[in-house]
Amino acid sequence: MSVTRLVLFTALVATSLPTSAHAFSSSSRFAAPVSGLETGAWGGGGGRWFTGSPGDGFTCAVCHGEREAPFEIAGIPDTWEPGSEHLIEITWPADDNGAVALEIVDADGRPVGTLAIEDDEPDARCPADAPATLAWPVGEREVVLTEACGARYQRVRWTAPSEGLEAFVYVAGVIGNRSGDPTGDATISERFATARVGAPTPEAASLGCAAGGDGAPPFVALLATLVVSLARRRRARARPTNRGPRRLVAPLTLLALRTLALPTLALPTLVHADDTVSASLFIRNDTDRTTVITPDVSASVRLGDRTTVRAGYTVDIWTSASIDVRTAATRAIREQRDELNAGLAHELDDVTLGADYRFSHEGDYVAHGGGLNLRYRFADGNATLGARLSAAQDVVSRSGDDDFERRLGTLGALVNFTQNIDPKTLVQLAYELTRRDGYQASPYRFVGIGGDGRCQDSPLCVPETHPGLRIRNALALRARRAFGERWSFGVDYRFYFDDWGLRGNTILGTLGIVPTERSLVSLRYRFHHQTAASFYAPFYLLDEDSVPRFVTRDRELSPLFTHRLQVGYEHGLDLSDAGPELRLTVAVGGSTFKYLDFVGLDRVWALDLTLAAVVVL
Repeated sequence: MSVTRLVLFTALVATSLPTSAHAFSSSSRFAAPVSGLETGAWGGGGGRWFTGSPGDGFTCAVCHGEREAPFEIAGIPDTWEPGSEHLIEITWPADDNGAVALEIVDADGRPVGTLAIEDDEPDARCPADAPATLAWPVGEREVVLTEACGARYQRVRWTAPSEGLEAFVYVAGVIGNRSGDPTGDATISERFATARVGAPTPEAASLGCAAGGDGAPPFVALLATLVVSLARRRRARARPTNRGPRRLVAPLTLLALRTLALPTLALPTLVHADDTVSASLFIRNDTDRTTVITPDVSASVRLGDRTTVRAGYTVDIWTSASIDVRTAATRAIREQRDELNAGLAHELDDVTLGADYRFSHEGDYVAHGGGLNLRYRFADGNATLGARLSAAQDVVSRSGDDDFERRLGTLGALVNFTQNIDPKTLVQLAYELTRRDGYQASPYRFVGIGGDGRCQDSPLCVPETHPGLRIRNALALRARRAFGERWSFGVDYRFYFDDWGLRGNTILGTLGIVPTERSLVSLRYRFHHQTAASFYAPFYLLDEDSVPRFVTRDRELSPLFTHRLQVGYEHGLDLSDAGPELRLTVAVGGSTFKYLDFVGLDRVWALDLTLAAVVVL
C-alpha cells in the first residue's frame, strides 16, 4: 500500500461512516479497495474485516472512540475435543446499535475448525427481516459479521478441528453514540486462546488498537497504533461470562498440576497464568498428643507477558506431648516456625527460567535455601523437560544451651519428563538426588542403652547420633487420564532409597469429579511402606567395651506403613461480572501410622483440615 493510499484510507474510514454505529454502511464494502484507483469507489475496507487477527491487522478501535463497549462474550472453551461443537454467543444491550465481527484462526491466521450461524430468530435479524449475521469468505479466511442494523446478539456454532493443538478467537465490535463523530464510540477488541484437551493452553492477551501480523502492511499497523494510542485509554480486558468449559478440563488439569502427590519430586510452578492472591489454613491433630496449625498467605503477579513474581509467608505452630517428649522426660512443648519465600520466573519462548529463595526461622533452627529451575517445552507443546538445582544451609541449636550449634548443608538435583500420550492422557518420569552433610539428629532426643530404648529404664542414656552424610535417591512415575469431561483418575508410584539402608515405596491414587461447571470433588488415597535404617534398633544392648557409634530414637527411621484418605471440594465464584474470581477449597483427611518395631508406640491416628481461598485477579 502506497503512502498516498494509506492517507486516503485513514481519512475516508474516519469520515465516510454512517451515524448509526459509525461503521461501514454495508459489510460488503469491507471487501472494496481502500481508494477508487482501481474501481472508482472510495472508502472500502481493503479486504479487511477488522477482527484484529494476524490475517487482518485491524480492529474497530482503529477509528472508533475510547470507551469500552458493553459486549458480553460466552461459550468460548478453554479446551476442546477434536470435532466437538461449541456455541459462542456475543450479546449487547437492546438499545445499543452494535456491530461485531468474529474469527477463529491459528497462530498464523489460518482458519481453525468451521463456523456456522446458529440463529434464525427475529432478534438476530435487521428490521427489514434480512439476516443480520453473515459469514464471509475472505481468501482462506472465514469471518462472521453482524451489521449495525438493530440486531441484539451474534450466535455462532464452532466445530473444533480434527488436527492441531491451539486456536485463537478474535472478537472486535463497536457501539456508536450517534454523534457523527467516531471518537466517542465504544469498542471491544478481544483475543481468546483455547487448546485441544491435554495440550498446553496458549497465552491470550487483549488486543491493542491493532494486532500486527503478516496480513497488515507495516505502515498501516504503525499508523493505527499511533492513532489509537493517542485517542483512547487502555481498556481492560473483558472476562467471558461462561466459565463452564474452563472447569470441564479440571479433572485432568487440576490433578496433573495441583495434586501434591510427590512433593519431593515436584518442580515449583514457574509461571502463573493469572495474578493471584491466596490464603490457607491447615490444622492437624493426632493421638500422639501433637497439634499443628499452619496459616499461609501468598501472591503471584505477572510483570508484562513473560515474567512472574511470587512471594509467600507461612507459620507452623505446633504443641506436643508426644512419645518423643515423654521419653526425654520433658513437659509439653510449643514451637513456632516462620518462613518467607520468594520466586521469579521468566519465559523465553519454549524455555522458562526461574529462581527461588526460602528463609525459615524458629527458636532453635535457622534455614536458608534456594534453587534454580528450568523448563523446556517441545514436540508442539506435548512434551516438557524440567530440571532444578537447589542448595540449603541450616543452623541447629538447642534451647537452654548456648554452646550447642551444629550445621547442615544440603545440595539437590531434580529432573523430570512429562509427555502427553494423547489429548486425555499424560505420564511423567522423575528422579531426584539429594546430598545432606552435617548434623541430622535431634538435639532433644536421647537413647537408652541396655534397656528398652527409653532412658527411664536403661542404665546408660546417650544423645541420639546419626551419620554425618546421607545420599538420598527417589524415582517416580506418574500417570493421569481424563474419562470424558466429568472425571479423571491418576496413579503415582515412588521408590526411595538412601545410603542409610532405608527403602520406601509409596502409591497414590487420585479421583477427580466435576459435578457442576464451577466445582471439583477429589478423592485421594495414599499408601506408604518403608524398611528401617541400617543402624536403627528398637533397643541397643549394653556392651562394656563400647557403645554403638550411631543410635537413634527417630521413629521415622523405623519400619512402618501408613494409610491416608482425603476428600476435597473446590468451588469457583465470580466476585463481579468482569472482576476477580474466588476459588474456595475445603479438604478433610485422615491418616493412620503403624510402627512395626518402635518401643512405646504402636499406632497413631491423625485428622487434618485444610481451608483455602484463592482470588484470581
